[in-house]
Amino acid sequence: MRIDWMKWDVQLGTASDKTIANKIGCKVLAVKHRRKKLNILPFAYRKYASLYKPAALPDLKSCAAVYSIVNTVNGEEYIGASRRVRGRALSHRRALATGICPFPKLAEAIRIYGGQSFRFNLVEICDESKLWERERYWIAKRRPAYNLI
Repeated sequence: MRIDWMKWDVQLGTASDKTIANKIGCKVLAVKHRRKKLNILPFAYRKYASLYKPAALPDLKSCAAVYSIVNTVNGEEYIGASRRVRGRALSHRRALATGICPFPKLAEAIRIYGGQSFRFNLVEICDESKLWERERYWIAKRRPAYNLI
C-alpha cells in the first residue's frame, strides 16, 4: 500500500503515532519513521513541552537545590530536592510526558489542568550536605498540596 504522506504530514505530532496509523491504515512504525524524518516531536512531548524549560537552567547541571513545581491556575505546588536540579527538571518532564510519574497527585493535576499550567521554580540553592534538611524545611513551611505528606 502506498501512502500519500502529503495528506497526513500535517497531522504528525498532533496525536499519538498509533492513532494516526489507525486513521491511515498502516503500521505504527511507518508513522514513527515519517515523523522522525520530518523532525517532529511525538505528541506526548509536544503536549507537555511548556511544562519545564531546560534552557532556563543552563548552568545548573551539577547544582544542588530545592525546587517547586507550581500550578499557575490554583497556586498549589510540589516541592522536591535534587543534587543535579537541571537533570531532575528534565526527568520530571520525561516522566510526565510519557504518563509514567511516581507522584500521583501531581500527575493527576497535570492531566486535569494541562502541562502549560505548571512552572518549574528554584526555591533555594544549597550545599549538598544540607539538601534534604532544606527540602523538609520548605515542605513544612509551605505545606505543598502535591507532596505525599
